Amino acid sequence: MTKRSGRMQPCDRTQARTRLDNAQKSLEVAELAAGEDEIPASRSVAAALAVLSGIASADAPAAPRSAVARAARIIARLPRSSTRSSTAIERRRR
Repeated sequence: MTKRSGRMQPCDRTQARTRLDNAQKSLEVAELAAGEDEIPASRSVAAALAVLSGIASADAPAAPRSAVARAARIIARLPRSSTRSSTAIERRRR
């Protein structure tokens, strides 16, 4: 198997701002989904959106680390059974 290398693309300030805005919107929706108790699938959706938000904010060169931390807190609030991602984040914290 061929080793994959990371992809890097130039990113100007406008593109970075757009990526960060998208990350923040994804995080807002993740927070809404995390608060939904009536629909069991909403926990998985919240976890997925929080992870995507963290990735998107890390992609933006001007992204604050707080967005990634907020995404981790959302995932940590979810019950362990809803996603394997929460246990991975817990292991990283140790």
